[in-house]
Amino acid sequence: QSSYNKARLRRAHCNTKLGKWEAAIQDYEILIREKRGDVEVGRALFEAKIQLKKQCGEDVEDIKFGTDVISVSSIECFRHLFT
Repeated sequence: QSSYNKARLRRAHCNTKLGKWEAAIQDYEILIREKRGDVEVGRALFEAKIQLKKQCGEDVEDIKFGTDVISVSSIECFRHLFT
């Protein structure tokens, strides 16, 4: 079932352990859309993306988890960031 998140999370973890980074990233991205704010899934997605970049030969020295997150506390702040 496409909405069975527990199975999708298990499959993503298995793909990670097997080094199937693209498949793991696809599952983690679906999970992160459905479970916003889940730090475990966010960190796993980040790590899978890092491993894929390493596999492709990209430099990942300065990449850190959570550096691209911006806290938005009001609608005015949101509008300011997107204009």
